[in-house]
Amino acid sequence: MNRRHTDRVGKPSAASTASFALSLSALFVTSLVAIVWIPVDQDVLSRADAAGWDTRMLLPHQTELTLLIYASVLATAIVVVATFIGLMASRRGPSFLRQ
Repeated sequence: MNRRHTDRVGKPSAASTASFALSLSALFVTSLVAIVWIPVDQDVLSRADAAGWDTRMLLPHQTELTLLIYASVLATAIVVVATFIGLMASRRGPSFLRQ
């Protein structure tokens, strides 16, 4: 039997489509949290600065929380890219995965 490579593009699997949709929704939610957090962070910093840099006015672990929010946006963006690659690979079929 002759097995030739074809460049046909098929329908992606339901699992890869669902994982891509879930990763996009996670990116949307984490981006929304980051957008909402930025003004809150700036307001807290401004109030502490106006009070002569009173550290009691800062939120506990505020810097770490800000870094964690930004890191979660970056991590979900990486997951979106990975699931997009998986979605494209599932469209190509098993012959793409074997090579």
